[in-house]
Amino acid sequence: MHEVENIIPVFSVKDPETARMFYIEKLGFKLDWDAGSICSVSRDGHCLMLSQQGEAASPAMAWIGLGSDSLMRLAIDAGLEIYQEAGNDVFAYHMKIRDIDGNILWLGTERNDSEQDGGASALLREAHD
Repeated sequence: MHEVENIIPVFSVKDPETARMFYIEKLGFKLDWDAGSICSVSRDGHCLMLSQQGEAASPAMAWIGLGSDSLMRLAIDAGLEIYQEAGNDVFAYHMKIRDIDGNILWLGTERNDSEQDGGASALLREAHD
């Protein structure tokens, strides 16, 4: 029997309702439960908790491993703040976006071997075409 059931990132937010709606409306998450100052949202069976911490909250970062780049495309199409453009690295094809409280969602999938130009983002080029 395993003692650790799961590990869930908890992002500090200033306004739980606004943060919750950001994840639901912009990134396609669903609401799991809501206790006012803290809630859980999830996508594809993986959750993220949003907790009201006030003005002193520090931004956090969570890695979100993806089966494809579709969530990256959704973030770009929704006009979300891109913290780091999509590109290949030794370990993944990845990008970072910021939520409305400054938390970083680090999205990554398998390397994109068709990306031949040193990491410039084909996703961003497609979004601007």
